[in-house]
Amino acid sequence: MDAKEMESLLHWAIEHSDPDKLREQAEVARRDEAVKDFVERKKRVQELSDIVSQQPSEAQLMMDNIAVLTDAGSSAADKGQALGNLQVLVEPIDNANDLKVLGGLPPLVDLLQQQQQPELQEGAAYVLGTAASNNAKLVEALLQQHPGAMQQLLQIAASKHEGAANKAMYALGSIVRSPVALARSQFYAQAGLGQLQALLGQAAGAPLRVKAKAINLIADLIEMTANGDDESLETWDEKVMSQFAAAALDMLGQAEELDGKEKALAAMRLLLLRRGAAGRAALEDEGAEAVLREALTELDLLVDGLGGYGDGEGGEGQAGGQQQQQQQQQEEGEEQEASDKDRRMYATYVAHLCADVLHHLSIQHAEL
Repeated sequence: MDAKEMESLLHWAIEHSDPDKLREQAEVARRDEAVKDFVERKKRVQELSDIVSQQPSEAQLMMDNIAVLTDAGSSAADKGQALGNLQVLVEPIDNANDLKVLGGLPPLVDLLQQQQQPELQEGAAYVLGTAASNNAKLVEALLQQHPGAMQQLLQIAASKHEGAANKAMYALGSIVRSPVALARSQFYAQAGLGQLQALLGQAAGAPLRVKAKAINLIADLIEMTANGDDESLETWDEKVMSQFAAAALDMLGQAEELDGKEKALAAMRLLLLRRGAAGRAALEDEGAEAVLREALTELDLLVDGLGGYGDGEGGEGQAGGQQQQQQQQQEEGEEQEASDKDRRMYATYVAHLCADVLHHLSIQHAEL
C-alpha cells in the first residue's frame, strides 16, 4: 500500500468514527488506570503498615532493656548495651517519665553502687542524667524513692575512673540544677559543696573536664542563691552555710571576670540578709573579712585604672597629651572608649557591692 492509499484510509477512518464514543473510551481507559494505580498504592500502604505494626514500641524497647538490667544472668556487656539503648530512649521527656512507671529507677540506682564495674556506673549515671535533664517530675521521683542516689553520684564523681566521674558530674548537674528544692536540700545535706571543693583541690587525679563541670555547678548554685531562686536557703544548717560561704569566697577570689565576682558577692549578701547572725558566723569562720577587703582593694585598683569613680570620662591622668590624642581617635577608638566606660561602671557597681557586703558584715558584728 502506497502513501496515497494510506492517507485515503486515514481520512475514511476519521470520517466514519464517532468522536463522542472515542472520548468515552478514552475516559474509561483513564478511569481504569486510576483504579489500578489506587489499588497499587493501597497495597503498598498496607504493606508498610504491616511492617510498622510488627516493630516494638519505644515503651516495649524500654521494658526489654530494663529487663536486661534486672536479670541476674545478664553479662556486664549485655547490661552495658542495655544502658546505651536506654540513654537514647529516655531523651524524649515522655519516655523519661515512663522510666519510673516501668520500674527503671531501682536497677539504675543499684548499678551506681557497683564500684567494681565503673563502666556500668558510668552508663547508669548517663541514663539518669539524661532522664533528669529539664524534668522536674523525674528528679522528684528519683530523690523521693532513692535518697541515697545523691551520695552515690558524689562518690562516683570523685572516683578515679574518668568516664564514670564525668557522667556522675553530668547527672549531678541535671538533678541539682532542677527547680526541685529537694534536689539542693539533699545535695547540701550530703556536704555536696564540700565534696566538690575537695575534688577541685586535688593536685592530681581529677580530670580537667570533671573539674570544669564541678566549677560550673558551684557557680550556678551561687547564682541561684544570689537571684533568690533557691528555696532551700531557709533550711540550711550551720554546716551547709559554712560550705556555701567557703565556696562563695573561693569564687570571689578565683573569678577572673567581674560577672563571677558579682555573683559571689550577691550570694554572700543574700546569706547575710536572709540568715542573719548564722550567715555572718558562717562567713566569719571562713575568713570573709580578709577576703572581702582584698577583693575590694583589687576592685578599687581596677576602677582607678579605668578612670576612677567620678562621673567624668577619665581621671586626672588623662589630661594634656592624652586629651589631644583622644580628640584624634577614629571611630574604632571611640567605641573602645565607650566599652571602657561601660566596664568602669560595672566595676564600680561590683566594688560598691563588695563594700556593701563588708558593711553588713560589720553591722551584724557590732550588733552582737
